[in-house]
Amino acid sequence: MNIKLKIALGLLMAQWTAQAQSITLDASDTKNILSVQTATQAIKLPVLNESQRNLIPAPVMGMQVYCSNCLAGIGPYAYNGSAWAPMFVPATSDLPSYTVGQLAQGGSVFFVDETGRHGLAAATLDQTASTKWFNVNFHITGATRVGIYGGIDNTSDIVRIEENGSYAAKIAQSHTGGGFGDWYLPSLEELRLMYNQKNVIGGFSSANYWSSTEISSSPASNPSTTAFVKDFTAGAEAPLSKGSTARVRAIRKF
Repeated sequence: MNIKLKIALGLLMAQWTAQAQSITLDASDTKNILSVQTATQAIKLPVLNESQRNLIPAPVMGMQVYCSNCLAGIGPYAYNGSAWAPMFVPATSDLPSYTVGQLAQGGSVFFVDETGRHGLAAATLDQTASTKWFNVNFHITGATRVGIYGGIDNTSDIVRIEENGSYAAKIAQSHTGGGFGDWYLPSLEELRLMYNQKNVIGGFSSANYWSSTEISSSPASNPSTTAFVKDFTAGAEAPLSKGSTARVRAIRKF
């Protein structure tokens, strides 16, 4: 055993000695180098969301984390040398498959990934006909993600900065259709996917709809004053002042 591993395990043992019922380090054991026994406690992996996990610099084979919102499922993941893989995968036959236009997951399915078992659902009605993007003042929220599933972190960032109030992201986040509590304001690309399936989803007006994608100011240190909207009449996209009003349609990932 190298010296770094000895030191690391020594510190680990010192930390757990008062908590665990039994910690054994036995170099002569050819199967288990470290054994922890306890009837009342557990070892906790680092809990990260999918974006945080993917930002781990230079991961190495064997690293483990617990992902709180991963598309492939919430649970423990291990790095296999080239990608993060679920440590426990339910049988494929146990997971339902979906099609675009299906009423499921609290709304209308408008995007399905290559597995056929995950995607996006939109609420079947608008959550408001007119609301501002911001709460009171212009801020830098960091909600600049454009792609699929980017609206999740965009919405989280917006609400964290704008806090309580009645504005686009908060209204979308507060939706509880189907009994789900993970609705959010779509990113620009998610809004595009919705527009492409607007007749399938139904209930849209010929008006602007807010995305959660803000536009960075120049210089970037200045508060952002605009965000993208999409016109559901002909599909045009444009920046709009956060103080202007547009409609909101919440979506969720499943």
